[in-house]
Amino acid sequence: NMESARKVRWALAMTVDQQSIIENILEGRGRPIYAWQNILPNDPSHKDAWLIPHDADKARKYLTDAGYPDGFDMELWIPSTFPPGTKSAAEAVAAAWRQELGIEVTIDKTEYAARRPQTVDKTINVPFTHGINWIPGSTSARYICPNAGHIVGFTMEEAMCDLGLENATEQDLNVRISNNITIQDYLTEQMLFVPMFQAPAVLFAVGPKIDAWDPYNAQDVLPNRPESITLK
Repeated sequence: NMESARKVRWALAMTVDQQSIIENILEGRGRPIYAWQNILPNDPSHKDAWLIPHDADKARKYLTDAGYPDGFDMELWIPSTFPPGTKSAAEAVAAAWRQELGIEVTIDKTEYAARRPQTVDKTINVPFTHGINWIPGSTSARYICPNAGHIVGFTMEEAMCDLGLENATEQDLNVRISNNITIQDYLTEQMLFVPMFQAPAVLFAVGPKIDAWDPYNAQDVLPNRPESITLK
């Protein structure tokens, strides 16, 4: 049932030791994160209710309550073309699931470009590693609601999608942020994303030949849009 499925997802999340990943894999270059909306714990909008304890004992209890005391088999897609730190972190999480929960994880290392079309035609049927980089108040719900493009493997219920997709036309930033906070409440309750870490921002050095560059689009905080570059 759906409650058992929710407990399984929470068990997976509570087995992730973010601090260990940050210290031992990322060599200290990272921070814990709990919100898919890219709201960090030090943000005034962040809620304590979003925090995920690292608690393997409780995770095992949840898995037992859900009917899987001995674990189960699952596939996890960790794209081979992702950054080394991300791949190593995801592999460490898979190892923890095996050790702590008895889950036999088979890792698929197919490169991202080869399997991404399945996220567009909606045939993707396994959990997979991915990153986020939303700006505050973005229409991030477009990736977790029915649409013609890329989604992350599931869709939220209609009421949540109606609220989240309002951000595409809502002019008030505070309203958009409030909408995303409500969405995050739902995502955390259902544990539809299992967070691993927040990585430092990528820095770009702009040379003296660049006259102007508008690097950001309406959604993301990572520099992009090279077509907007003009030279002196």
